[in-house]
Amino acid sequence: MPFDVGTTPQPLIDAVGRGNLVPLVGSGISRQASSCYPTWDELLRDMANNAVLQGWMLKKEAGHISTLVKKHQHLMAAEAIRAKYPSDAYYGFLKDKFQTPDSGPARIQEATFSLKPPIILTTNYDTLLEDAYASKFGRHAPAWTPINSPDVANYLHTARASVASPIFKLHGTIANPPSIILTEGDYRGLIYRQPGYCMVVESVLITKVVLMLGFSGNDPELRLFLEGMREALQHRGDPDYIFLPKNTLNSTEKTRWREDFGVEAIEYEPTTGHPEVLELIEHLATFAPT
Repeated sequence: MPFDVGTTPQPLIDAVGRGNLVPLVGSGISRQASSCYPTWDELLRDMANNAVLQGWMLKKEAGHISTLVKKHQHLMAAEAIRAKYPSDAYYGFLKDKFQTPDSGPARIQEATFSLKPPIILTTNYDTLLEDAYASKFGRHAPAWTPINSPDVANYLHTARASVASPIFKLHGTIANPPSIILTEGDYRGLIYRQPGYCMVVESVLITKVVLMLGFSGNDPELRLFLEGMREALQHRGDPDYIFLPKNTLNSTEKTRWREDFGVEAIEYEPTTGHPEVLELIEHLATFAPT
């Protein structure tokens, strides 16, 4: 069933018109381009199974990893896996998963730039957004990771409307595997040893309206992002939004998302492939500044 664009919240439409909407792109958007991109659960289980095959991990330990994943303790599972892998093999495995030569951007990646946002945030490691940028604008995409936070801050203070939307890769990029944020230690380092990152993201959350796309509501990366930025999320006038399939959140969860994070859920009736996400993006794009 097509998404009823008439239910789009007016504050969201107004934010697009002001050039104040920032998409936060999750793994569901990448999976619209190719199902080869793994979920967190799939990635961690595959890494553990590979470690067993290579003789770096006991089968019993891989079972423990699977149990941790089932308990949603993804960071602990990732930390345990990372400790077993030689560095070159660890980064090589991630490249095999996220640097796939046979997959390219889909229509939805390119459509995201039609919103004309001041910046695009993503927790994805792949380079589909960068590839879509190159296809749409005919030049290399400005894509930054947390280590480049000063550059992001400078851009946000000096950017002109004519500049195409750069990409801030919140959890690193497969184009530079050591930048990837996956384990418990990685996340601690991000929050406590990258103060510029926190300042930039808090600035975006306080001054912009964020639309979260391609998340299930239970995504570990989104939860970590929201928990880490809880203070900034609670001190804004406008809500942020997440686009979710119906019945993903119950009424209590919706209330907590609103009260704890200032995030309103926009729900849709999902069909195969979730084309409703593209429908929302293309509808919002009609209100983008010319």
